[in-house]
Amino acid sequence: MVTGLSGWVLDTPAVTLFAQGHPYARAVVWASMEDGNSLAIPGAALAQAYAATPKHDLDALRVLVEPPITVVDPLDAVRARDVGELLAADQPDELVHEPTALAAAHTVLLYRLRDWPVVTDRTILLHAIHPRVEVRLIRDA
Repeated sequence: MVTGLSGWVLDTPAVTLFAQGHPYARAVVWASMEDGNSLAIPGAALAQAYAATPKHDLDALRVLVEPPITVVDPLDAVRARDVGELLAADQPDELVHEPTALAAAHTVLLYRLRDWPVVTDRTILLHAIHPRVEVRLIRDA
């Protein structure tokens, strides 16, 4: 667990909505920059956001990942094992095979490692993987 730092873990919906100009997702990022808080983005969530973001909004993703407050957690061999083990642990097959579950499990793993709240709109999926994930729900604009 990382201590002495504060920040947010951005789940796929937060990253995608930031790129699309959602006011709450953008406010979290801009407030973090102003306050010197960090943003952790799971690499799997970032990849999913790139796939889901319309081409005309892709430049916003670059704006999100470039600042020094943003840390993209790579899905390397060790992290892939950790994410896979978390996702497989006592989970029903329908969750393990859910298309967005890999990015969600990577998000939950970062929550567990950093102890930072997760910004998302999919609380049910994250809580299915780990019931005590602290969530900051993306609000409607």
